[in-house]
Amino acid sequence: MILRSSISEMSPLFRRVRLMVALAALLIGMQGTASAATLTYVPNDSDLNDLDHHNVYTWKITGINDLITASGGGTVTGAYLFFDNIRNWDSSANRLFMHLLDTAKNNTNYDMTGSQLSPGSAAFTPGVTSLTPQAGWNGGTQVAYTAQDDNSATPKSLVDNVAATGGNVYNAPRIGGSASPGQTVLVATGTANTPLGNVYGMSADGLGRSEGWAKGANVALGDTTRSFTTVAEDYKYNFTDAQILNLNAYIANMGDIAIALDPDCHFFNSGVYLVLTTGSGTTTQAVPEPATLTLMGLGLAGMYMRRRKQQLAAKVAQNL
Repeated sequence: MILRSSISEMSPLFRRVRLMVALAALLIGMQGTASAATLTYVPNDSDLNDLDHHNVYTWKITGINDLITASGGGTVTGAYLFFDNIRNWDSSANRLFMHLLDTAKNNTNYDMTGSQLSPGSAAFTPGVTSLTPQAGWNGGTQVAYTAQDDNSATPKSLVDNVAATGGNVYNAPRIGGSASPGQTVLVATGTANTPLGNVYGMSADGLGRSEGWAKGANVALGDTTRSFTTVAEDYKYNFTDAQILNLNAYIANMGDIAIALDPDCHFFNSGVYLVLTTGSGTTTQAVPEPATLTLMGLGLAGMYMRRRKQQLAAKVAQNL
């Protein structure tokens, strides 16, 4: 005896089930995940000379657009700045002022190249004090620059020499005849400027400029005078959504950015790095497995057959 399927391939029931399976597969295929990549950078002087309080620092990163394109395109969706094993050199009220800049000057007279890592080195692992280049570090050019800060401003301590003026731009403080070069050798006046940090306020120089500075986990909750204690810690600063928007705008403008740091004292550390997470926004279609489609088809067919039986029973009842 030959057994035949109770659902003919030419029957309306078969065609309806096949259509429902196809629609379900299409819906599953529309569910995708955005591609993402992580770009990690370290300056050519990996600990930025232990952030000497006599100086101000800029760390310029170029070629970001090329790396984003190579990793799938899109924009930066997350970012954080990391300081490995950082501590205050004494118990004084010292702050580490931090800024994101649209760009910085390429001033070879103040280039820190060759101090620890050659230009093009990219990143390191948190907690690793030996910064031997490792596979997977991103390329591009990352050069740190340093110059003696403007010591004519009073008081010198607790003054953010890279503070932003109205409209979020950099405006160099007065040199006042000081012998030091000031910040203008590193950053051009009018450069777009976004303060970073856990604490924000107005710079103590009385020039009406906005500052931002780091505050580590070891600092007492109510202490608003210092960034770190003498006990070393790993400090991670996550960019806010508004700061990521500015970051993407800076990258779109010529494909480079800069991090500016103005320490009030020596902040000894084992290395600094920046991590950018990118997302392309494109989706990858997920294709259902044959077994999944088979089970789906059987389930839909069962539901359809049950519905048909209910309709038939209703018609019979009406004719009684």
